[in-house]
Amino acid sequence: MAHYKRELIINVTFLILANLLIKPYYIFFVERKIQNQVGTAAWGAYFTLFSLSMLPQIILDLGLTSYINQKLSGHRDQLHMIWKDTAWVKPILALIFAVIFLLICYVGGYFLTYRTWILWITLNQVLISMILFLRAYISGLGHYRLDSAFSVADKFLFILLFSLWAWTGTITSIDTFLWIQTVSLGVPLILGTAWLLMRTGISFKRLDFGQTLNILKQSLPFAGIFVLMVLYCRMEPVWIGWLRPDGAYQAGIYAAGYRLLDAANMMGFLFAGILLPMFSHTISLGDKKEYQSVFDLSWNLMISLSVLICFPIINHHTFIMAQLYTDSYPGILPILMICLIPLTINYLLSTILTAAGRVVMMNYFFLISIGVSVVGHMLLTPTMGARGAAIVLLITQVVTSFLLSYLVEKEKLITLTGGIHLLVLVKAIALGLLSGWLVSLLIDHPVLSLITHMVALLLALAWFNVLPWQALIRLIFKK
Repeated sequence: MAHYKRELIINVTFLILANLLIKPYYIFFVERKIQNQVGTAAWGAYFTLFSLSMLPQIILDLGLTSYINQKLSGHRDQLHMIWKDTAWVKPILALIFAVIFLLICYVGGYFLTYRTWILWITLNQVLISMILFLRAYISGLGHYRLDSAFSVADKFLFILLFSLWAWTGTITSIDTFLWIQTVSLGVPLILGTAWLLMRTGISFKRLDFGQTLNILKQSLPFAGIFVLMVLYCRMEPVWIGWLRPDGAYQAGIYAAGYRLLDAANMMGFLFAGILLPMFSHTISLGDKKEYQSVFDLSWNLMISLSVLICFPIINHHTFIMAQLYTDSYPGILPILMICLIPLTINYLLSTILTAAGRVVMMNYFFLISIGVSVVGHMLLTPTMGARGAAIVLLITQVVTSFLLSYLVEKEKLITLTGGIHLLVLVKAIALGLLSGWLVSLLIDHPVLSLITHMVALLLALAWFNVLPWQALIRLIFKK
């Protein structure tokens, strides 16, 4: 039983260390620097186009990645058949995605103004999708640590290339940013493909079109998850652009705050990538005790990490935004960062539902979340701009957490005990608030206060057993 929990801890430890080294540098010295150089409005326009590309991005995958991960985790002997039926589909889907995205940009009036950006974004989205496709095979085969390494490889390479470019001159355009991003995505894709082909012996054989269509039909519900999640949690910049006359500038303000949430939210995304094959394999074996145990440990870890990240940032949001941006709008950051807690919960709950094959029912609940998001934006965004969009995101994520919790209980997949899971959540939030209040009373220096808050909160989470540090140590060092 301890095997999956130990694999979870080892991979999460690696991910945390890697992201602590890579993500902060990427935020503070790369994206933030580029936004300050090109201006809030220019970055807001790019951010809007990138968010718009997320909508047709589902065409790139059609649920294949989630399908492969779930199917391969439970039936690894079917590797060659699954590869043969899916490998040639990706280029076709990439072409369809490109056509649809370019049409959307043309109809929306973006293409003539931002033609070069749109073409680079199109190519980069294709590369990102191909990397995720390869990672589905790597994690589905049980190579969790290698999958974790690939999860940060493109950011690491981007930082190296960006640093080399910055030595030769100043980056003053989005075009340079997008070009460096293309190279940093292409190299891991080539290396990952080579590793998979050599390790497994699979090859590019003739496409069985009939079987491929059958797999696509099975994977369509997984595709629904992606497009619905994009509609209710990644379309804020597009809504801002539609509903505000100063849409590009307001989207830039939103992007400045969202950047920190997006970086912190990668923890939940990476957790989900690790947990999906683990849950799928244990569910296929019918071992409820095992995946309940993994879920309970993941709940404590993910809640602890989300609280440990968001509350120190919230408590020091004015200082952080002033240090990051020349145009500082700190009021939006606390609203966005508190979204990290329901977002983290939603990642965990949607992962167990996906692994159990409850995808269609989950999609119905996501439709409710989309309705909440649409109504919220129509009411708040026209008058409040970026701040209103942030409030809508928070409301939508909280509603989604309640909906997914109900579905998990209804399907009897996981026992969500209020006295355990809810207590962990309440204790973590209370400790985050209390530690921030005490530190603000005792320390005035912002940097020292931020560091002290993080250390004090970490110790408090461990002391009150929200973060199960003793169990983690036993799992890590157990042979």
